This record gives sequence, C-alpha cells and structure tokens, in this order.
Amino acid sequence: MTRILVVEDEQLLREWLTQMLEGEGYEVDLAKEGTEGLARLAAAPADLLVLDLVMPQTSGFEVLSTLEKKNVRIPTIITSGIVIPGVHDYLKTHSQVRILSKPYTIEDLLETIDELLEGPPGRKKA
Repeated sequence: MTRILVVEDEQLLREWLTQMLEGEGYEVDLAKEGTEGLARLAAAPADLLVLDLVMPQTSGFEVLSTLEKKNVRIPTIITSGIVIPGVHDYLKTHSQVRILSKPYTIEDLLETIDELLEGPPGRKKA
C-alpha cells in the first residue's frame, strides 16, 4: 500500500486529508509541523510527502532543505494558501515536486499524486 506523509499545521485540513486519502486506499501518516514530519520520515519512509509550506515552527522550506542536505529524495506535493517567493524557481530544479494552491480539491490532489507516483491512486504498481 502506498504510504503518504501529510505535514500540515491546520487540524481540520489534516483530518480531511486523512479521510479522503484513506478512502482512496492510501496509508496516511500525519505530522503537525516540519520537525515532527522529518522524525516520522526517519522512522518510517513514505512514498509521497504532502507538505504545507507555511507553518509556525519548522516551515516546509526548512523540511525540503533538510531532506536535500541528507540527499533524501521523495515525491512531494507542496501546499500553500499564499504565494511564496522562490517556490516556482525551486520547482524548476526539482522534478519530483509539485505545488497545489489552497484551497484545492481532492480531485486535484489525487491527479497530482497519480502524476508523481506514476500509477493508480492508492496502489503501488506491481
């Protein structure tokens, strides 16, 4: 089963993502902020990361920077409700990273997951 780590500081959004993604057959792990997300990735690798950029403690950019320094490559969907300078430049040099602007639909999210994982939602290719 495909494992997705969601790093999101908004509780209602974490709950919605869990319900929607588990309903599609994904295994979902949650983190409230960047440091917790990095710890969860270290404990159990994920197939995909859904990462909020703007969080009160450790930002999504800090998570991406830490992963890059550790040479950890993971397909990532960056989510943000505001325009962040530098995001589009970052995307140009990281082929396994996509951005979804909040608010987004579950259809947009599933399409992006399918694109990054190159397979049907919820299941790894055999």
